[in-house]
Amino acid sequence: MLFRILTEDLNREAIKKIVSLRFPSATLLPGDGIWRGKEEKSLVIEIEASKKSEKVVDKIAKEIKIINKQKKVMIQLVRNCAKFI
Repeated sequence: MLFRILTEDLNREAIKKIVSLRFPSATLLPGDGIWRGKEEKSLVIEIEASKKSEKVVDKIAKEIKIINKQKKVMIQLVRNCAKFI
């Protein structure tokens, strides 16, 4: 399963630390976002893990929400069929 956390691109080094303490690998993708009509720099964090990791991902998102002082942080669960070659 792919977990995707979407947040504002703030405190990136702290976010890397929060994620890496719980998962051995993740991908951070910068982007341009719009929240309530205002443009902002956004950050997409992708973590490949089992469904059992959902509570851990929720905890990460809550920590990011606090350090970035955000009202909302989105988590997407993507049921995928990834394959490595």
